Formats: sequence, structure tokens, C-alpha cells
Amino acid sequence: MHSKMLKRIIICLSIFALLCGCATSDLSKTQERKHRKIALHGYVYSKVKTLEDTVREAKALGADGVVCSGSQRIADRFGNAKFSPDMTAEQKAFVKKLFADNKIEFVSYGIWDLSKKHNTPDKYLSLCKELGIPVFTWEGRPEKIDMWNEAGKKYGVKIAIHNHQKGCAYPEYVYWNPALLWELIKDKPNMYACADNGHWTRSGLDTPAGYRALHGRLAAIHFKDPAQFGVLNLKTDAPLGEGCLDLKKCLATLDELGYDGYFVIENECVMDNPTETMRKSIKFLREN
Repeated sequence: MHSKMLKRIIICLSIFALLCGCATSDLSKTQERKHRKIALHGYVYSKVKTLEDTVREAKALGADGVVCSGSQRIADRFGNAKFSPDMTAEQKAFVKKLFADNKIEFVSYGIWDLSKKHNTPDKYLSLCKELGIPVFTWEGRPEKIDMWNEAGKKYGVKIAIHNHQKGCAYPEYVYWNPALLWELIKDKPNMYACADNGHWTRSGLDTPAGYRALHGRLAAIHFKDPAQFGVLNLKTDAPLGEGCLDLKKCLATLDELGYDGYFVIENECVMDNPTETMRKSIKFLREN
């Protein structure tokens, strides 16, 4: 009797230990999965803060990186000088040290080339290479893709095509549709996507389906939560988790696809005072 009871106790303890081990393993995997790389977009801050201010705020809010924008001033000490290939050696050294000292990563450098002004890649990509910026976001005409693909290879920089909404810029604009974008880049090894789900939502597209269509070529994600679905030309982005999208489903899809890139928080509705929205959005991503 004593022997049988002892065996039962041993079996129960073994099962308990096994369950605890599985639970610990699952928790560990969940915690690992939830460590998302988060970036602030310099463009969102460009009306009220310099790049220097933005990097310091990224550190204070617990973000991991910053997107450099050509519309943002570098620092008060440099007056009206903006982040661009025209920066002096002193300014470039300042920017590089600024990121390093604050342990903030360069995420990308973005110029939305809808006006066909930036058809010479070298000066932009040489700046990326010099500063260690891994991604250049671009939105030029499809006939220029081959040129930028070769330039990306030359400089070791990923060229990520950003998307705006349906009907943007010119009648034949196709980047709004992830399936059409995939057809343009699938055979171009240095071309990627910078997927903006806010513009997908305004265009009436399903965000998880968009991520699946571009699987393997997502260099970065502009992660948004519009307040309304399918309304073109209406920017009503809410803090993440407070808009119309099922962002938990979006995140689950990206986890399933193994996405390990940056979530760039780009809310253009709060450019006069972005801090609190950024804080809420970072909290949402950290908790989900």
C-alpha cells in the first residue's frame, strides 16, 4: 500500500514538473516573440523637434530606433540644416555620435520620391553606407526600379518601396496594392517593401493579407491604426490599439511569418504634439 502510494506521488510530481516545464517554455517563447523592435519616425517630429531631440525622446520612451527624414532639422546648433546628403562632415559625425551615445539604431532614411526629383541614387545611398543606415525608403516610378536595385547592390543598402493609398500621385500608381508591388520586386534581390498599413486601410485592403503577399521582402513596417476603414484621403490615425484595425491579428500574422524587422510608429495626425501618442503606441506594442 505504501509502495503504491509512493509511486502515485512520484507520478504526480513528474507530471507537475513536466507541465511547469512546458508552461515556462511557452512563457519564454511568448516573451521572446513580444520583444518587438520599435522606431519613431523623424518626419512625425519634424514640425516641433530636431533629429537630436527625437533621438533623445526615443531613448526616453524606450524605443529602439529612429527613421531619418529629409524634412527634419539636425539640431539647434546647426540652425536650419536638415538631414540630407548635403550635410557637412561635422554634421554627419554629430549624427553618428548622437545615435551611438543614446544606443538608438538607424532604421532607415526616407524620401518619398513621388515627384521624380530623386532619380540619382548615389548621393543618397553613399550617405546611408557612410552612416550605417541599412534601408533607404523610396517611391519613384516603376521604370526606375532596375536602376535602384543595382544601386542598392553597389552600396549594400536595401531599397524599400513605400506605399501610399490608391490613386496617389498619378493614375498608373500601383504601389498601393501589395500583390502588384510583389510582382515588381520579386525578381529584384535588392528591392524590398516598406509596408504602410495605414494607406492599405484607407484603400480598403486587408492588412494581414498584405503582409502575406510581401512575405520575405518586408524591410520595415509603418504600423498604424486608422480610425476609419476604406476612406481615401482621410488621415485619422489613432494611437495603436485605439483605431479600427484588429492589430493583435496583424501582429499574430507577422509573428507567424517570422517578421523580425522594425515597427515604425508614424502617426501624422499628432505632428504638433506627438509624445503622448508615441508613448501609448509603444506601450501597446510592448504588451502585445
